[in-house]
Amino acid sequence: MDQNERQDNGRSGLSYHMEGFIPLLIVLVLVVLILSSQGMINLGGIPVLGAFFPSAGGMNVLVLGESNASMMDILNSSDAKAMGIQVTPFSDPNSLFPNYLDGFDVVMLHQTGADKTVDRKSREEIARRVKNGGKLIVIQNAGTKVTDDASVLGWGLGYGEVIPVECVNVLNPGEASCDTPISISGVFQPAKPNHKVLEGIVKYPAQGTRHFNIYGVRPKGEVLAYISETSTGTPYPAVVVGSVGFGGATVYFNFDPSTDQRMPQLLLNSISYLTGY
Repeated sequence: MDQNERQDNGRSGLSYHMEGFIPLLIVLVLVVLILSSQGMINLGGIPVLGAFFPSAGGMNVLVLGESNASMMDILNSSDAKAMGIQVTPFSDPNSLFPNYLDGFDVVMLHQTGADKTVDRKSREEIARRVKNGGKLIVIQNAGTKVTDDASVLGWGLGYGEVIPVECVNVLNPGEASCDTPISISGVFQPAKPNHKVLEGIVKYPAQGTRHFNIYGVRPKGEVLAYISETSTGTPYPAVVVGSVGFGGATVYFNFDPSTDQRMPQLLLNSISYLTGY
């Protein structure tokens, strides 16, 4: 047998083994997908891959920061439970373990107290998770300060591009605006009413105005809704979405939907949109 014949036989043998291996691989993949759909294994926590396989046992939501009772009521409501939402509160965003966020479908950054700090390592951990397919909700000015530098204000440090807005002082351009809220009277006005986040959400209030505390932010993502100030007609971004990395996505709220009895559906819609349910 010459060298060419040996090479041909070697290639034939390899082809034979590959032909036998491929069906086994297909069967293995199908088994894994079936087990995942039954909640027996969790693909949701695997970086990148998890973006396409949310946890089958429900939507695992981590609330990061000192939240409030209203938010917990929404996330533990009968509507939320019917959607399969399972909530875990984690009050201290400055003590995240490496890769801890990988076990959750959605991380919500919500700090209702005066402390808006998230340390450098936790900022990087949040950014890593989103870039690898994680989902994030940021409410108002949560996470805009760091523990070791009082001069830092905003999401520029550590988060990278995962936050779809940046701090801009609309009253004093050039100055950061995520420290002091702007108090206005206005209306919530959907800009993309057909988007899943805004499903069932209409102009609010339908007549008259209501009070909003918002922050001066410049959108870097897609603006789904505005809050229009009644006296001046100035539109402020209210809901902004952005995508980053391999399937990562963020929803930003420039007001707190947990403090308004008309807005829980908006919050639940956002979780559903992010997780693909």
